[in-house]
Amino acid sequence: MARAKYQVLILPYHREGDSVLYCVFRRSDMSVWQFIAGGGEDEDAYSLASAKREAFEEAGLSENCRIFPLETRCSIPTECFPRARAAWGEECLVIPEYSFAVELENKELCISNEHTEYRWVDYETARELLRYDSNKTALFELENKLKLGLIQTEQKMDISNLLMCPHCGGELDKNCKCLACGSEYERRMGVYSILYEDPGEDYCFSAWSFDESDIVKSADEYRAFREEYQNCLTDGCKQAERMLDEAVREHIENCRGIALDIATGRGMLLRRVMEWNPALALIATDIDARILAVTQRVRNCGENVAFIGCDGRHIALKSESVDHGFSFVGIANMPEPEKVISEIHRILKKGGNFIYKGLFMDRESEGMRDLQERYGLGRVMDIELLTALFVDAGFKVVKSEIIASAAWGENPYDRYPFAGENCNYGLIVVEK
Repeated sequence: MARAKYQVLILPYHREGDSVLYCVFRRSDMSVWQFIAGGGEDEDAYSLASAKREAFEEAGLSENCRIFPLETRCSIPTECFPRARAAWGEECLVIPEYSFAVELENKELCISNEHTEYRWVDYETARELLRYDSNKTALFELENKLKLGLIQTEQKMDISNLLMCPHCGGELDKNCKCLACGSEYERRMGVYSILYEDPGEDYCFSAWSFDESDIVKSADEYRAFREEYQNCLTDGCKQAERMLDEAVREHIENCRGIALDIATGRGMLLRRVMEWNPALALIATDIDARILAVTQRVRNCGENVAFIGCDGRHIALKSESVDHGFSFVGIANMPEPEKVISEIHRILKKGGNFIYKGLFMDRESEGMRDLQERYGLGRVMDIELLTALFVDAGFKVVKSEIIASAAWGENPYDRYPFAGENCNYGLIVVEK
């Protein structure tokens, strides 16, 4: 497996009465003390998955252990990973290290050959033994959060108190029935289906016959599709998207609380957000509840991600119920974008940001004219016009910028942009 461009650090701790012990490990290659550390892998869904895998490989910890993210992050020079750097390229000089803590009831560990021994020690002893400043900083954070009672272990995301009936705005009971108007909805395979109206046979929401075997089959089909789709992208487009991702990441990393993904689809942006900000509680939405069931499996989503099948024009969440929102070209695929943006404004708390990662076209291009004539997409494929829709809905613009551009290649999976035409990779960030 290829190494991903990030590192994870895991701090095991154990409570004994009112005291806390920390487990440090002596490396076999350098004979220095540190916490569990290792690289992410491209097959991992996000950094939390990497942390769980490393905890198992290096200390024999169960995947069900109570592991949760810390705020401590640092940058590590890629010269520490010469083999990986050869694959990443010379321009990749540093990678981030994400820190996690794990509470253990049993102090007996099964360490790998990467370490010669481990010790359970108190805070002061751990600080004396640890070699690296990043380890000491993460230890300081964990020690003080434990003292202040700020530790929240990973728990299942419960959004039942945030849901509302899209017809009347009423409360839903535990069976997804509206207490006000009596409308009935459902939750299956971990996905809510709360639609304003049945979109028809293309979705079959009224009785979606979709079981576990269908999910497995669809997940396998999606993995094959994803590989084929990536092969259709030109090197220029891949580089442009990497540049756009870095710009989006700067804003996602600063988010706290609950964030909503509009038009999640196959989870292309959701996967990145889980990696960039593991502490963020997420709500993934799409009009097709079935694709959400597949995405939940393909992306190996953790317990802090909830899924709602709903119409972007009638989002089944209470007003001012989420802290942030984001989307990858979602608005460009929805009818009546003004209604979608108005709904985003309604459900965001005051001061919350919405981050839009979009693909845009040159206003005078042949492809843009065709898209406007056939689908009426001129406003959502032009970054200035789409930004104006956010302003009309009451948002304040934080950033509206084309980050990179590249010529689009022949791609049978996209109706736009058109092969050979310029594709603009843009970022819109607005605040309520």
